[in-house]
Order: sequence, then structure tokens, then C-alpha cells
Amino acid sequence: ARELKAVRKERDLLAARLEGVEAELERERGLQRRELRRKAKEAQEAADELAAARDTIRDLKMQVRQLTEELEGGSRRLSSADRIRATYSRPADYGRPYSSSGRSASRGAIPPASSRPTSGRAQATTSRGRDTS
Repeated sequence: ARELKAVRKERDLLAARLEGVEAELERERGLQRRELRRKAKEAQEAADELAAARDTIRDLKMQVRQLTEELEGGSRRLSSADRIRATYSRPADYGRPYSSSGRSASRGAIPPASSRPTSGRAQATTSRGRDTS
């Protein structure tokens, strides 16, 4: 009977210890599950952020491509307009009445006073092509 009592006491102690260990195991499993959920949430947030960054990069690359094409188009139009202007524009010295050689630089220029007919007055009395007397 005494031996039976000792075995029952040992059994009860072992059962209580087992319950304590099982409770500790459940707490650890709960902590592990929470940690896994937190890490999975962080991983999902990182994946979402990566997807958003890729979308942004794709959109920015497209915008750069469009702006580059727009700039190249504008440059081509400007270059074309410059060529057209150069083809149809007046010479650079247009409007200058005399060149350094004393001859007319363009068709619309005023001839030098020495080549114009005088009206009997002395040629030395002219200033800027007009009579001063």
C-alpha cells in the first residue's frame, strides 16, 4: 500500500510536470506562429512595395522615352526651321549700305555718294548721303 501511494504520487507529479511542459510548448508555438505571421506580413509588404516600385520605374522609363522623343522631334523641327530660314533669309550684310570696298553690299543698299549724280553743288557738303547746304 505504501509503495502504491508512492507510485501514485510520482505519477501525479509527472502528470503535473507534463501539463506544465505542454503549456510551455503551446506558448512557444503561439509565439512562433505570431512571429511567422509578422514575417509573412513584412514579406508581403516588401513584395507590394517592390511591385509598386517596378510600376513606378516602368512609368518613369515610359515618360523619359516620351520626353526624349518629344525633345528629338522639337530639335528636328527647329533644325528644319533653321535650314528653311537659312535658305530663304537675307544675307548677313543685308541692310548695310556699304561694304569695306566701298561697293554696294546688296541690291537695296544706297550707292556711295561719289557714284550719285550731283546737282551742281560741291560733293564735300554731304553728310550721311544728304546735302548739308
